Amino acid sequence: MHLSTLQIQQVRNLLSANLSLSPRFNIITGENGAGKTSVLEAIHILSTGHSFRSRDIKKIIQHLKADVLVAGNVLNPTLHEKSIRIAIQKDTLSNTTISVDGEREQKLSALTKQFPCLSIDTNSLEVIEGGPSLRRRIIDWGMFHVEHDYLLLFQNYKKVLTQKAELLRQVKQVGIKQQIGYWNKLQAQYGMEIDTKRMEYFRIIQQPLSEIYAELFEDTADLKLDYVSGWNKTKHDDLFTYLQSVSDQEILKRQCLYGPHRADFKILYDGHEAKEICSRGQKKLVLYGVRLAQIRHMNDVKGYSPAVLLDDLPAELDYDNQKKVLKFLMNMNCQCFITAIHIPLEIKSFLDQQAETTMFHVEHGTIS
Repeated sequence: MHLSTLQIQQVRNLLSANLSLSPRFNIITGENGAGKTSVLEAIHILSTGHSFRSRDIKKIIQHLKADVLVAGNVLNPTLHEKSIRIAIQKDTLSNTTISVDGEREQKLSALTKQFPCLSIDTNSLEVIEGGPSLRRRIIDWGMFHVEHDYLLLFQNYKKVLTQKAELLRQVKQVGIKQQIGYWNKLQAQYGMEIDTKRMEYFRIIQQPLSEIYAELFEDTADLKLDYVSGWNKTKHDDLFTYLQSVSDQEILKRQCLYGPHRADFKILYDGHEAKEICSRGQKKLVLYGVRLAQIRHMNDVKGYSPAVLLDDLPAELDYDNQKKVLKFLMNMNCQCFITAIHIPLEIKSFLDQQAETTMFHVEHGTIS
């Protein structure tokens, strides 16, 4: 599936733009601060409801304006290339209006299902170097797009967690430990299912990860993903038993300390954590390996790939690796949006020979 048109209003310094897009490669060039990354932000908002740079919409809305609007027509191959109009409007008061084919929708997932996208930007190395919350988003992105019931399962888990957290804040309430037991049982019911699905997901994408990393980047290192469930399974594999054993600790801390919401995964490079031994350039290749493995798996399961947003592709990737990444995305039939200050002639020639490419230039917030 791909966007055929894109309408942007008041996203950062982009006052208004209406673009006709290539189903394959869309290259956006411009000087720093011109607004090229804002185009990718707008596309990400249309898919997920938020920017990959900030979840604070007030930072995205153009100065002195009240709202942003992003809309586009999606061609869906599973519906015989039927065009579906999707749109999202967000204002400074955090109100959100979503529509799909002219019908109002309440949930952001309605957009994501119609137009999935994946971004790799200049801050993406935080997935390797930063905290576990960023890596959990990577897990949940992959799960949402290949497990049709995962979103509902995860939402049920979060509801239980919210109720349990509220109870934990009432630590002086009589009989709290017995009540915590009730919520522990529900948390474990949903949590064990989430954990099982996640472990299976990691098992499945391990093979394409190893293949892609070895073939694409010609690196003989053994690259593996090690999923960490969010509780000490050597003590109790069963989540309910474990939660019961640490109830006093959670009551003391007034927090839900254990479970899938605290999960993480390690990226192991020849048996060592990549964040500890890899150079910055190697980390970027490792990150590409993980995300490309997710794309291949989604393509295998669903029969289509997400749109891919690559902010500043040339950064820390030489020409050879840039071409390898682009060729992989071509083979996956991904619609790509790529920003750069300028595209080297070697890469432009490669794209012109391989796939339909549309070039855009951004200057002072105007796209041509």
